Amino acid sequence: MALKNDVWTTIKLGFVVLTAIFFGVWIWHPEPTVVPPDLIGEWHTTDATYAARGLVIDESTINFETGDGKVTVGFIDKIKFSQLDNRTLVTIKYSLNGEPNSVSFYYEEGNNKTIRFKNQERVVWTKDSNG
Repeated sequence: MALKNDVWTTIKLGFVVLTAIFFGVWIWHPEPTVVPPDLIGEWHTTDATYAARGLVIDESTINFETGDGKVTVGFIDKIKFSQLDNRTLVTIKYSLNGEPNSVSFYYEEGNNKTIRFKNQERVVWTKDSNG
């Protein structure tokens, strides 16, 4: 009889634990990454060094066009924004072939919305009018 009670107690305890895990996962989940509409689109620069290059951002990916039709696709995991005077530092964390990566750029909202990569501030990128 004691063995039967132990089995029944174990089943009850297992049910309680599984229920707690289920509700914990259901209640706690990371917020979905939301890419602001102003960043979504195709970005290019007039700098001759990067004539065949581009940056394409959509709701879930960041794509680097590197010339000759080559595109590197990263899946966006998280976006962080830091306000600095009249511009915003945007850091996009993304996965590329299963490996974590990140890119940071300054977004400026003036008359012409522009981005400047943090490591190359002299190069100005603008969003294509169709993007």
